[in-house]
Amino acid sequence: MSTLDGYAAALTAAVLFGVQYVPVKKHEIYDGTVFQWFMCSGILFAGVILGVLCEGAIPRVDLVDLLGGMFWTTQNMLLMPVVKLLGLGLGFAIFSGTNVFSGYLIGRLGLFGNTADPGSIPWLRDTGAGMLIVSFAFMVLIKPAGGEKAGPQGRTALAILSHAPPTGMCKVRSWPEMARCDSGLVSPSNKSSGCLADIEQPFLATETHAHDSAADDTANEREVLKRAAGVVLVAVAGFLNSLSAMPFSWWSTKNPTAHKGSFIFAQSLGIWMVSTTLYLSYASTRKVLSYASPPHTCIRPAFLSGLLWAAGFVCMCLSIDGLGFTAGFTYSSVVPVIVSSALSVFWFREIQGKVQLSLFGFCFVIQSFGVCLIALGSH
Repeated sequence: MSTLDGYAAALTAAVLFGVQYVPVKKHEIYDGTVFQWFMCSGILFAGVILGVLCEGAIPRVDLVDLLGGMFWTTQNMLLMPVVKLLGLGLGFAIFSGTNVFSGYLIGRLGLFGNTADPGSIPWLRDTGAGMLIVSFAFMVLIKPAGGEKAGPQGRTALAILSHAPPTGMCKVRSWPEMARCDSGLVSPSNKSSGCLADIEQPFLATETHAHDSAADDTANEREVLKRAAGVVLVAVAGFLNSLSAMPFSWWSTKNPTAHKGSFIFAQSLGIWMVSTTLYLSYASTRKVLSYASPPHTCIRPAFLSGLLWAAGFVCMCLSIDGLGFTAGFTYSSVVPVIVSSALSVFWFREIQGKVQLSLFGFCFVIQSFGVCLIALGSH
């Protein structure tokens, strides 16, 4: 496969990966478990069709060939709680940075059985990869229009409970104000009611403030633990995503004459097997615990997203075959970010305002420059 064909495949993969979630943008995906199964079913459907077209029969699959799809589905499930743990911006930046950095190092150093691919000008390539990671860090600062608004419904149960007064104690805003306790309304002069609202008011205020302070400390500790867990999850997800393309490199070495597109069958089968196992385990656990069944999303948009991903993966494999793992994987991971961001700005109008648009433009320039440096250092 020629270098030009490799670049064309990488560009096509970038477009397909960049638009894969457009069909589901206006549909509710709930907790994502049913959505991911519908999407993975679309991936398997495309994998069977493409595999048969490339080979003329169901392609032969070894156990090791399934690992890529298994890695991909696992990282996809790990990403589901990340938005709640870290937020979309930070979670996306860490995932993208870890994914690109891991994939680049795997190809650059020849890890996991790969042949080392430093390129013709290694330092130029390394500089470009570093710029890509820096751009993801700046993307954390970009806030989409119409984001989450603060309000009572947006507060977590922990935040509400941490600011609630303790049972049997009452906060009194002013000295003559009536205090409400479990026994009812009591005036400050009535000391026999059991409600401490008069002479013991300073003591109660001190106790209440101490309780609030302790609760705030506990909430802060839990917030730190929550963010730490989110960082670990998203970093592992990024690393697993970079590993998901590795079995193709192994398979390609063992089958140099086979059509590269036929590997999608093994990848999609591994994806569907893990996806089905995870969904059945999750739904069965909810049933045993007497919870409602997982809410279902629309099947056709999710299925279409799976078809787009499968086509994009085939193009990524072709780009890796034509450009090498380092360049092919990096292009197929970074350029989709540019494509989806452009859609966000020009089609969905999610990024608005001079500051936000300027920051997006700055990230776009850094990413484009980084991709160009990698290309220049590759040949």
